Amino acid sequence: MDMDTPSPSMKDAELVCLSHPPLVEKKASARTRSEVWAYFAYIAGEDGQPTDTEKPVCKRCYKSLHCKAGNTSNLAKHLADNHPDLYNELKTRQKKKQIHSTSSKNKPTQATTIISVLERQRKYGKDSREAQRLNKAVAEYICMDQVPVYTVEKTGFRNLVQQLDRKYDMPGRYYFV
Repeated sequence: MDMDTPSPSMKDAELVCLSHPPLVEKKASARTRSEVWAYFAYIAGEDGQPTDTEKPVCKRCYKSLHCKAGNTSNLAKHLADNHPDLYNELKTRQKKKQIHSTSSKNKPTQATTIISVLERQRKYGKDSREAQRLNKAVAEYICMDQVPVYTVEKTGFRNLVQQLDRKYDMPGRYYFV
């Protein structure tokens, strides 16, 4: 075979490249999080910019799919239905990314988030340092401003104190007497 004459498979590859439009990758941004974009691109216009950003094209079969507002579920479904090998590769990439992002960011799990919410709602114990500090502050307010002791049982005052610290359970007037 002559070196100048391309092989039949090489001619086929050239024909495939000529029959498909040029593609341009999706620009990486903070919003581009999905690994599925490694398998899709946009048809490039004459200026090298995407012609329609709502219709990415599969890099393997050049099928155009609808992708409105960045929703990539139909892109992943296309890979699962038509290119199982790429879909398996996508799943592997997603798992690696998830492991990397959770280990590097130390994001709290849902269980720790629920625990922290419950902790924020738990009232101070009556003998806790914080409850004693707030009791002393209320007693100083009563003495220094010479307000009646029953002020601590008035709805408006109790609401004010609750807005300032939801964990503080203010005792009644007999405590301050």
